[in-house]
Amino acid sequence: MKFKEGDVLNDNRRECRWRIKKILFEQAYFNLWWVEDTAPIMKNRLFHLLTLNYEKLPDQDRAMAVGTLRESLYNAAQLLCANYTFLPEPIDIIKFRNDQDAMEPSQRDQEVALIFHISPGSTPKLFNNDNKQLNILKNRLMIPIIKTLNQLHNHKTVIQAIPLGSVNINPVTKTPFMSGFTTLMKMDRFVGYNPNTLILRPSPVFAAPESFAPDGRLTPATDVYALGKFLLQVILQTEYNRWFTTADPFPADLQNRINALKLPEPWPRFLSLCLQVDPKERFQNATEMEIFLKPQAEQERIKKSRQEQATNRHASQQQNRNKSKPESVKSKNYTQGKTKPAYHQPRRYRENPQLPNAALIIWDELLTDKDQKLMFQDLYRKFFYQYNLTPRLFFQKKQKNTDSDNPFFKLLRDTFGLKIILFEPAQALQKLHHELDPYLKELKNLILVGHSDVYPVQTLLQHPDIANWQIQWLRKGQWNPPKLQYRQHDLTQFIRNKK
Repeated sequence: MKFKEGDVLNDNRRECRWRIKKILFEQAYFNLWWVEDTAPIMKNRLFHLLTLNYEKLPDQDRAMAVGTLRESLYNAAQLLCANYTFLPEPIDIIKFRNDQDAMEPSQRDQEVALIFHISPGSTPKLFNNDNKQLNILKNRLMIPIIKTLNQLHNHKTVIQAIPLGSVNINPVTKTPFMSGFTTLMKMDRFVGYNPNTLILRPSPVFAAPESFAPDGRLTPATDVYALGKFLLQVILQTEYNRWFTTADPFPADLQNRINALKLPEPWPRFLSLCLQVDPKERFQNATEMEIFLKPQAEQERIKKSRQEQATNRHASQQQNRNKSKPESVKSKNYTQGKTKPAYHQPRRYRENPQLPNAALIIWDELLTDKDQKLMFQDLYRKFFYQYNLTPRLFFQKKQKNTDSDNPFFKLLRDTFGLKIILFEPAQALQKLHHELDPYLKELKNLILVGHSDVYPVQTLLQHPDIANWQIQWLRKGQWNPPKLQYRQHDLTQFIRNKK
């Protein structure tokens, strides 16, 4: 939507408070303006106004595209209202009539715009790539931005891209301020790249590959990649646009180019661990990046402390389990009171509250033949970088001699944190509902491992609320649930023959 200098926005509340001063710049789907607040108490104060631009929207399904663009702005504004000190301050969101752009008559009175305030400052610069300058860069810019990203991730939100022009250094506090809020997104709102909904999304020149993959998932590692590109923007300055183009935003020889810069340690390794194409190969969160940039002695102290915590935690869990055992069982436990060092313990699944929650349900019926086994480690590895797996439920039909404390169940509990639910065939559905119902109100993501011919699996996939869930189904069998959208995975890739 276009305005002239001096236009006053006649909003639906009839406040007529905001007067256009000038346009700052135009983007594909939004324009940014200077506006003056005409309220008597705030007169002559200048703020930013973001309005939507519909010129590049498709003619086909245009009404839906207009609605999607407005919804995207509302979502970004909602995330901005968390009032982070490192993001713009939201002032007002208004609605007014749009008589300029092509849209449905019912949409004309619902035009939306966001008014906000950006702290003043200057764009960060690096005079040269020597060790002294890079250390100043680390302490004054990189560490504060890493801490900023950690706060976003604690709210399960990512910013996806950090263009150099969207970061200002506050002249008073000397801390970085990030203005690029239009790319903010809740991790579990993204269900893969769809060009028809590419609204207020980042440019691939500044973002990670998964933001543009049909099966991509947004995680803290997405912002790790964006931070790696931001660091290269500071180092390369004008040369950056030759390294990363819209035609080739993820160059295959990126590591060779980084090596050719001959940066002092630890920067080549840091960039390498930020800019891996596979999110699983990067730093997984802001904490890992911050620890990496600490002095070596501090890294060793943190590593030792974590090993001690893991050892103490395992010892405490073992003592609690022993307390619940009968004396006859305790007497057979020859390793009671002894704890292996942390580095000898098998890798255990740990919940990650920064990731979107996903319920993991494994219904162990018809999954494997007698001479086969399910590779739980491979199954976890596929999903634990993308989701916080909670709850984790393992259902198994009760057999005559089933011992709930056998080594297999102990492995599932101790290593993968699975809750073992044994059931009689007549109680299968009752057990399923009893265990899952407490989580249904908050459930958005479901990872189901089950055979399609099993009745409780079929019942779950026809749950009244399942249309609101994102389903990942690791399946066997031929039955398909009617009218259900889900992402299918072949379970056989997680099954191996026993030796």
